[in-house]
Amino acid sequence: MQPLIVFIVALLVFIPSKGFGQIAGTLDYDTAINRYKYYDGAQWVNLGTPILLNFCNASHRGEIEYDTTLNTLKYCNGTIWLTMAGLPTLATCSKQGAWQYSDSLNRLIFCNGLLWILMA
Repeated sequence: MQPLIVFIVALLVFIPSKGFGQIAGTLDYDTAINRYKYYDGAQWVNLGTPILLNFCNASHRGEIEYDTTLNTLKYCNGTIWLTMAGLPTLATCSKQGAWQYSDSLNRLIFCNGLLWILMA
């Protein structure tokens, strides 16, 4: 086998098919599973802890909002609101409801008005 062909075959074996060429922090709503997910630079991570915050209907599916009562970011999956709250970081913030991708943590985070919270 020619060296170039061997190299191309080896390259195809090691290139991950899902997520290849994606940018870390990309957010996507997966309608097949009714969940948000984000790309952390290596894999797609599902967002949304199945904690019943309140009911919602299909007309709100995919909407993201900040719940000022619970200080959490949440989204509607077409039936219920799912919280995106995970563990807090030690980094402080002040803009309640703001969210961004953290390159150092390889995670999406949101601000609860005091600390940046990992999205789960």
